[in-house]
Amino acid sequence: MNVKPANAVVVEDSVPGLRAAEAAGMRCIVCPDAFSPEPAENYRGAALMTDSLAELSVEMVRALSR
Repeated sequence: MNVKPANAVVVEDSVPGLRAAEAAGMRCIVCPDAFSPEPAENYRGAALMTDSLAELSVEMVRALSR
């Protein structure tokens, strides 16, 4: 995609995915997986956390990109 990590926004459903995005220097939106719930504190570092992907908008993602 030829996008610098600092300009990317990742959407993830797991703590390992969030940590991978952070390690790569990307901001992360987390929508936790309902089938393997984690305590909310495990998602610290997420730029945004939602209960459903339906809550996301293009504007919200654009606001997180640098």
